[in-house]
Amino acid sequence: FGSASARAMKIATCLAFCLPVVILLGCEKGVEVSDLEENLGRAPESPRTSPESPSTSPESPSSDGSLLSCMPTPGLEETGVNLTSCAWCAIGYKSWPCHTTPVLCSCSSLTELAKEDVASKVESVLGDPAGTEHVGYFLRSIAEDEEKVTRQVPLTEQDAKDLEGITHFRLLPGVFPKGMNFHFDGLATVLKFEFSGGKLTYTARAYESQAYDDFGSCIFMGTGMGPTLGKHPCTTNPGVNLLPINGQLWLTIDTSLWGRMDAATLDTMSDVVKVPSTVLNAHPACDRASQECFVQYNCGPNGEPLTNQACIGVLETQEKDMHVREVSRAELPKNMMVQHSHSPCVTPGFVVSKLDAFVGRSPFNSNSGLLKLMHQGEENLWMVMDRKTNKSRILQSNDNFVNNHFWNCFESDGHIIVDAVAATQDYLDNYFRRNLDEKHADWEKIFHPALRCPVPMTGSEISCQPFFKGNATEAPLFDYPTFNPLFKMNPQYKFFYAIAAKSSGSRWFDQLIKVDVQSQAVVKRWSKEGIYLTEADFIPRPGFADVEDAGWLVAVLYDAEADRSSLGLFNASSLDLQSQYELDFVIPFHAHGIVCMPGQPCYPNP
Repeated sequence: FGSASARAMKIATCLAFCLPVVILLGCEKGVEVSDLEENLGRAPESPRTSPESPSTSPESPSSDGSLLSCMPTPGLEETGVNLTSCAWCAIGYKSWPCHTTPVLCSCSSLTELAKEDVASKVESVLGDPAGTEHVGYFLRSIAEDEEKVTRQVPLTEQDAKDLEGITHFRLLPGVFPKGMNFHFDGLATVLKFEFSGGKLTYTARAYESQAYDDFGSCIFMGTGMGPTLGKHPCTTNPGVNLLPINGQLWLTIDTSLWGRMDAATLDTMSDVVKVPSTVLNAHPACDRASQECFVQYNCGPNGEPLTNQACIGVLETQEKDMHVREVSRAELPKNMMVQHSHSPCVTPGFVVSKLDAFVGRSPFNSNSGLLKLMHQGEENLWMVMDRKTNKSRILQSNDNFVNNHFWNCFESDGHIIVDAVAATQDYLDNYFRRNLDEKHADWEKIFHPALRCPVPMTGSEISCQPFFKGNATEAPLFDYPTFNPLFKMNPQYKFFYAIAAKSSGSRWFDQLIKVDVQSQAVVKRWSKEGIYLTEADFIPRPGFADVEDAGWLVAVLYDAEADRSSLGLFNASSLDLQSQYELDFVIPFHAHGIVCMPGQPCYPNP
């Protein structure tokens, strides 16, 4: 196995990916719990003494031998119970956390669950915001029973004139089955806004994955949920970003399990991406001029997740499915586990990727899912491909960080200027319910200060510096940066926009900022008491292609006091809130959206 750290990595990897399967197979083959304990380690021990409940407890494993699905009872998380420990109850374990008073793990027959529809599965989540600690647009399903929800609201006369024919899509974690306590494990749902005929029409529809169709029978292993016991694996949940490419609409995530929906009807399509890898990028690097979209992925033999091989490929659409054509490959100085690049960027001459990966962590934590045993490591490796030769080189930066987002890279004075939202290894943990319930986000624990990293066009060293000049304590922590897509890759581009924390005491993103890229300073701000934001996407004003901040920013706003969502339209020059349209249901916090101008291909994000 080599070094102790390498052994720890392999053990953690085996536990994270193999243990759920082994337990399931043990159930199917009738393996005794004692045998599982002997081979896999002891079942969970209680952090406190819990009296046993009577053997007739309704939460006991089913006497008819049917498989059970057991989940932590809501409201008792402080006892230390989680999905992993509850999994033992489903296979007949008799001690803590099973057979306790109060009931820590609530179990249901998978046969019964399979008969429920999605609306009933999310019923408890729809009522979740009342009396909870977190901001109300987290961990919350769109409150509707219908499979497809459509509503309309009249536009102002000026908006009707200015925005006619524009379509705006957003991708949400929009369905939260019972027991789901990690926000971005919510099931993928597309929200579509259409400005037409003097009306704003908005439609929400879930991506009809196996998890959406029948969550109760799924073996679900998410980022922060699972493994749940079920009859079959449910692995596809593309809930991060949208990719418009060659007239198709794809739902993306950092795994290779993307999905496709019909942009007009929001019908789910069965298309998949064909790539010999476990990962892709939620944000492919797309060049609108050349009509190419690049992706970076690990490319070890047989798609193994632990490898020192990194590739860059080009997405190629077909009538059915999408393929990745490898164009460049490089060898890394070490093996990396689930190496991925959330947001590579492109310039006319180069493709740039920050190479991130997962590393093992102590399993003595309150997490579930992948984050129980692994988290993102703060790495300093980069991959840069020369688009003229398709040759790639591996570089190292002076800063180690997780790249949350690159956005608008450009070439200048022998360098590729890359600005980055730098996150920490603990960033993903923030989306667990217990952390969202805190009085405010632990901003310095989840973000490093934003960086500017000039990447040399030759050489192997990158020297990153803080993006904001002056007093570092006054620099805002922000994420979800956007810009005028007409200025993509333009070295003269001047502005980007982002949602930010107004102060260290902010519960979540409660401020919209406009940043001057050249002076590296915030030049405009907008906030309102009790209003929380989502990504603000740029709509260019027709006829003003040369004026960079001529246009609108469109964002979904959440009013915590009124418990309502609205669509906000901001003047991109002044950040004035120009219009606000109340929506009939609360929109969960989400990551990204795209803008489609009439008669043109949609703009990718970024």
